[in-house]
Amino acid sequence: MLGFGDRFFLTGGVRVDGSSSFGEDYGFQFYPKLSASFVASDASSWPGWWGTFRLRGAIGMAGKAPGA
Repeated sequence: MLGFGDRFFLTGGVRVDGSSSFGEDYGFQFYPKLSASFVASDASSWPGWWGTFRLRGAIGMAGKAPGA
């Protein structure tokens, strides 16, 4: 996790899955993820009546069990 100026945050990670229920020849699978967040309400030009506002986005991969 990285933070820049207490307003922009970037998080990355990898999940490794190697369940034996998939079979002996299936091996390990890697599933990456990345997310970003920007706190727009911390800008000096942001109207005080609005409150807190954050933009977020994420992307990643998920797996599914192989066929029989």
